[in-house]
Amino acid sequence: MTNDLLPDAHRITNDLQSGDPRRVAAGLAELDRAERRRLFVPLPPPMLATLAAFGDAVPEESLLQFLNVLRNYPLFDPAPDPDEIRKTEVEAVLAYGGPVAISQVGLDIRTEELAAHAARQVMWYLMDRDFESAAEQDRAEALITHLLDGDTTHATAADGLASMALFGRHPELVQRLLPQLDDSERERVHSANDSSED
Repeated sequence: MTNDLLPDAHRITNDLQSGDPRRVAAGLAELDRAERRRLFVPLPPPMLATLAAFGDAVPEESLLQFLNVLRNYPLFDPAPDPDEIRKTEVEAVLAYGGPVAISQVGLDIRTEELAAHAARQVMWYLMDRDFESAAEQDRAEALITHLLDGDTTHATAADGLASMALFGRHPELVQRLLPQLDDSERERVHSANDSSED
């Protein structure tokens, strides 16, 4: 493959690190295009801080491109740890995610090779994390809903809600998700909540 077909790693890296929203958008678009066309060159992975260039309103297209390349680009140097990728995905959608982006992250987790392990890591992370706004809690609820909807992740997500109840974490969030559990799962959450109050 000739070099003129490959993406310009130096330009993309500089764009992503520029803090300029137009350049960041261009860098994400070029990297996303390279991933979809299977044209890979080594370059550093985009960081969550990359999205800060957009302020509080990250364009949905840019967010989806960020999530796609973070999950699928195979030649990052240094290569991010899978758990770190998942954590960054979750943080990105908690801060900026709309329904499409949250759905994409939920699907990514549900289709991992070790989906139950991935869902467990996410539920632990959400349990330990404080939400900075009602919007973040709403996005966490939407993400957990996607995990509860998946055959590969439902049981683990339900276990995570019981753990939140046991440790007194995010009671409003747990309460709002109870209708998505079956009778035995709801009973476990109620028992865990009772134990936490003893």
